[in-house]
Amino acid sequence: MRMKGFFSVFSTALMLVFCSLSYSQPNLSFKYYNLKNDDSASIGSFSGGKLWLMKDLNQLVYFFDDEIRLFSLADGKITNVGLLRVEEEGLKSLIETDKKPALNNKIKNKVSFFWNVPLRNDEIKAFTIDTENNLITADSKGDLFFYNIDDKEFLGRINMPKGDVVYINALNNGSLVIIYRNGDVGFVEKMKLPFFSFFQTLRDTYSFKEKIKIDSASLKFIGEHENTISLLVGHKEIYILSIPTLNIVKKITEEKYIDFADILGNKIFYSIMDEARIEGSYSFHRHLSVMARFYEKKKDVCSSKKGNRFSYVANLSNIRFFDIITGRLMGEIGINVKDVDCIRFAPQEKYTALLINQKKISIYKID
Repeated sequence: MRMKGFFSVFSTALMLVFCSLSYSQPNLSFKYYNLKNDDSASIGSFSGGKLWLMKDLNQLVYFFDDEIRLFSLADGKITNVGLLRVEEEGLKSLIETDKKPALNNKIKNKVSFFWNVPLRNDEIKAFTIDTENNLITADSKGDLFFYNIDDKEFLGRINMPKGDVVYINALNNGSLVIIYRNGDVGFVEKMKLPFFSFFQTLRDTYSFKEKIKIDSASLKFIGEHENTISLLVGHKEIYILSIPTLNIVKKITEEKYIDFADILGNKIFYSIMDEARIEGSYSFHRHLSVMARFYEKKKDVCSSKKGNRFSYVANLSNIRFFDIITGRLMGEIGINVKDVDCIRFAPQEKYTALLINQKKISIYKID
């Protein structure tokens, strides 16, 4: 979640306005691509809002104007299974079902300050958290710094090929995908020596294997599936790359803007941004306001990798954390939201990390 990206958001909205002056509020068409069968289908549509996947439950979350709609994705179909409203004390169920979660059980102070990481780099260009709760950061030169959150310990630094890193993602096995500002994508393999792991150092563990140049100013990591990773390229294509070679296995191309993409099981689920016509006379100001609001509302919500928990910017001085499974408000952080660059959850949702002014990382524990 980028708190400082209003001007880039503004320029994107402006670009969309000029692309189609007769359209306004975006609609999102929801599709999937089957990685096994090499087929695709459209299965639903939404009006604005933010989408993400609850991977343990095989469900889609649709967040719009403080309401959450839950949809089952079983059998390649989309079925409404729940409707919740975000309130100060938790998530309120608006649909009575036999399997209704235990909602509105407010638990205070379940999000507690844990650690201000004593960073060894002056400016944080990107960071991630792996499955072993290791925090990995990149500096302006592209080198990597490793910290263990559980033990509050600095583990060391690894020199990497130089470059302006904009994104790091830790895969399930601990290997790393690095995206650079110039469009390069790098793969760092995490290795474990079979009989000498006790003596293994960071330099023995992480090896920079491959780098590929992708001709696009916009790259976004989607997810991993077996021996491949997927990237969103220029918001018009999805590249499927083999690892560790980073050879391009498949390209999925759409004519319209791809807004969201993630992998669940054997499928890549993604949304395509359509346009909706303005009712009545056209207003340039109205169009711009709608598009700006669309992007601003999306960045107020940040979901975990598993999708069960999310943060929500309640106001400019408060960030709240909710659990969708239980419907509980886990806690809140009082902070100047304008100082927060992004929020990341640890893969197992035990911690959340806030990057502040690209110079400080604060870790909070979620009980």
